[in-house]
Amino acid sequence: MAVDRHRDAGAALSGLNWTATLQDSLRDKSPAELRLMNLGVLTNNMGIATEAANAFLNNNAISPTTQTLIVAALAQLGNIPGQGEFILQAANPACISAGMPTTSGCSFRSSRN
Repeated sequence: MAVDRHRDAGAALSGLNWTATLQDSLRDKSPAELRLMNLGVLTNNMGIATEAANAFLNNNAISPTTQTLIVAALAQLGNIPGQGEFILQAANPACISAGMPTTSGCSFRSSRN
């Protein structure tokens, strides 16, 4: 089976461009600008309900930088099931204070063994 090196290189460059764009946004945009950018990605690109997106972005337990990283990571995954539920869970400050949400209520996986 032949390996398509051009496609692999293109994917790597695309990933690098995405990372550079994300870093530029985090460096150059104010928290208010990040919020508007994230709101647009959540509602326009990902189809998240405006109320859920606003609840997530108004959650002071998550910094604008972390919100942007979460939104960017979810957007890179494409339109997959569970994104809306994840955003709703992440909008709940009580869930965030205990760890990152899962799609089944405020339950968390412990990283401690």
